[in-house]
Amino acid sequence: MIYQIIEDHDLIVGYGTGTITTDEIVDGLNKVSFQPGFRAGLDRCVFFDDGASLIDLNFDGLKKIQDMARKGEQSGSHGDENNNAKGYKLACVSTNEIKIVLLKLYQAPWPNDPIVGVDVKLFSNKEDALTWLGRPNLSISDHPGVNV
Repeated sequence: MIYQIIEDHDLIVGYGTGTITTDEIVDGLNKVSFQPGFRAGLDRCVFFDDGASLIDLNFDGLKKIQDMARKGEQSGSHGDENNNAKGYKLACVSTNEIKIVLLKLYQAPWPNDPIVGVDVKLFSNKEDALTWLGRPNLSISDHPGVNV
């Protein structure tokens, strides 16, 4: 997984290509939480290309990813006096049906999370995802390393 922070739009963009393991996702989330532009509450847009393989994504892996996302949010600037993060929107973009099913499993527990309020939604295209994130005119690539 490749993540980059677009500071002037308060957005983290992620790209999943090739074989993606749970550990790679967790490592990427950890690294992005230490980047200078990171702070709690940044929205995210993650693209999974059609050839991406989420090889070991299971319930234990999903929990590990969610725990790291929670930890990253808590390490940023906090949203309230109880040390709870602000929460954020996560748009996942994929046209592959298998990945959509796995992403729905990831989506399920977030609405009731007591620490971080994450609103997760799945999309089949970049335009709808960016509109939902409130950035309809943002020009970003849905492939890593491609400038738009």
